[in-house]
Amino acid sequence: MPDGLLPHGLRASVVHRGRCPVRGSDGAEFLAFGELYPVDPDDEDLDNMPWLGDLVDDWGRAPGWTVRRPSTVEACVEVLDRAADAVAAHLGAAPERTVTSDAAVVTGPPMPHRIWRTATHAVIVGPHADNGPYGYLTPLQLAASPLGLAPELPPADDAAGLDRWIEAHVDW
Repeated sequence: MPDGLLPHGLRASVVHRGRCPVRGSDGAEFLAFGELYPVDPDDEDLDNMPWLGDLVDDWGRAPGWTVRRPSTVEACVEVLDRAADAVAAHLGAAPERTVTSDAAVVTGPPMPHRIWRTATHAVIVGPHADNGPYGYLTPLQLAASPLGLAPELPPADDAAGLDRWIEAHVDW
């Protein structure tokens, strides 16, 4: 993360892209500070819950983590709001753009992505589609990646371009 970007009091698990244990070759770093599950609208029987629920419970025993069941999208948005407030306070600026995610970016329910650009990094707080075998598990994360991955932020009315820009900066 850029120096000092981890919000005070926000505990999380760090995920690094690439082979390097500290930072991916492209310099992107990710901080997952929440997980939302289940949100699969087609899984009426919660088929994934027996095995994934136990795994989520294990994560919830880590220092600083809690498990709330049932949870709501609104509760997750509140967590994203608190994280965005901490990042805005650290950067000394409101987000440059706030975009509500959709299925093109996240497999879960629509939630906000807040975007800042520093001189060197894109900083994004929002949901992320999980790349694992977890179905509709949705990490809530802070992503800091070099602007060179996709430097120009598309206009607000270019939804497809904005989706690609966000994905370039938030995908593990």
